[in-house]
Amino acid sequence: MEEIICHPKFEAGFGFLLHRSRISRSVSSAYIHRMVHFIESHAGQSGDARWSLVVVDKASFEMARMAEIRSAAGKIRAFFNMDEAKAWLAAPE
Repeated sequence: MEEIICHPKFEAGFGFLLHRSRISRSVSSAYIHRMVHFIESHAGQSGDARWSLVVVDKASFEMARMAEIRSAAGKIRAFFNMDEAKAWLAAPE
C-alpha cells in the first residue's frame, strides 16, 4: 500500500477498493487493527482517502464492520456488493 501512495501517478484522495469477494476465509481481528492503524496513520499521504471493503460472507462482513467502527475518520465501509462499493467511493463527501 505504501508503494501505491508513493507512486507518481497517485493523487491524494483516490479511493481504495479492497476486493475480498473471492476470499471465503475471514481475517483476524489483529489484521483489522493493523489495517485501520495503517489507514489512519497514512491519512495525510493518501489525502484522507475512502476505503471500500468488498466481502463475500457474513463473518468477513462483520470483520469489515469492525474496521468501520474502529476508524475514527469514518473513511472505511464494508460492502457485499461491488457496485455499491464503487458508488460510495465515487460519491461526493
